Amino acid sequence: MTPTSTPRSAYLCNLAFIVGLGLLLLNDHVLKATYGNWFTGKLSDVAGLLIFPLFLQFVFATAKPFGPSSLRPLVSFFGNRRSPMVSSK
Repeated sequence: MTPTSTPRSAYLCNLAFIVGLGLLLLNDHVLKATYGNWFTGKLSDVAGLLIFPLFLQFVFATAKPFGPSSLRPLVSFFGNRRSPMVSSK
């Protein structure tokens, strides 16, 4: 079975991207000026984490969909015994 390609504009027209961008703009221009507490900072972080992967997929569109081969660098890094993230005791 061949994977179907997604048009690049579909990432920016995605409902999650639009809601996240609206939340980010509302938070930065209205809520931070009105309240300006730790919650608005965390809200901005969550909205950014929501839209950033979709934006990256739009900018760096690949022909290959996400699959097990995409995890190979991560598995080899954390699976390597000489990795600084793995204790060698």
